[in-house]
This record gives sequence, C-alpha cells and structure tokens, in this order.
Amino acid sequence: MIKRITHTSIYVRDIDEAHKWYTEVLGFVPKMDSNMDEIRWVTITPKEQPEFEVILQPTMWGPDGEVQEAREAQIGKQPGFILETDDIHALVNDLKAKGVEFTMEIAEQPWGTQAVFKDLYGNVHVLSQPPAGEMPS
Repeated sequence: MIKRITHTSIYVRDIDEAHKWYTEVLGFVPKMDSNMDEIRWVTITPKEQPEFEVILQPTMWGPDGEVQEAREAQIGKQPGFILETDDIHALVNDLKAKGVEFTMEIAEQPWGTQAVFKDLYGNVHVLSQPPAGEMPS
C-alpha cells in the first residue's frame, strides 16, 4: 500500500539558477545538496511542508531509456505545482514585485481563490487559497 508522496521532480537547465529562484522568489527552503557518484542531488521544500521535497533535476540524468534531448524538451512544459497559501493577495503582490509573470490574475473559484504564474523556465503553477475555514492543519 502506498502511504504518501515524498518527492517530485522538475527538470531545470541549471541547478543553482533554479535553486536561487525557487528559494529567493517563492520562498522554498533548501533541503538537500549532495553529490552521489556523478549526480548532484538538490532538493527544496515548502517552508511549512518539510516532508515533501522537490528535486531540481538537471536534464543530464533521468528515467531509464529517456534521452537527454527529450528531457530538455520538457523544460517549460512540465506539469506545474498547486501551491497553497493563506493570503493569496499578499503573495501575488510580493511575487509581482519580484518580477513573476502571472498568466491568470486572482480569481474566485468554487474551490477557493487562485492565480496562475510562470516560473523561471515557463512552467505554469497555481497559487490557491481555500475558502475561509477550510485551510488544512
């Protein structure tokens, strides 16, 4: 039985560039930076969810049988994250001040409030704020 998801990956052109953007712009926290044989394993995590790690994965390594060119072609076209916040208006203003491009402004939805933005490579991510009283503990 699967109990939980611990990691996800996102292909990056440059680990250091992506690390800086995700930590300085989005506020993720560094979790791991280790050399394993010829692979540099770097992960970041949402500040309030340290048990879930995002692997900043260079295209030189990836799933068996997949060629590097295929991985490089996925940069900027990968499925995005849904990032939950308790103050979407303040967060959107902060990210805009840092130069983040939004493709959808703040909008009310049946499941809460959301806005959509692009990361440094063009991957599209969603900011989501649940309706009042529905924030998980």
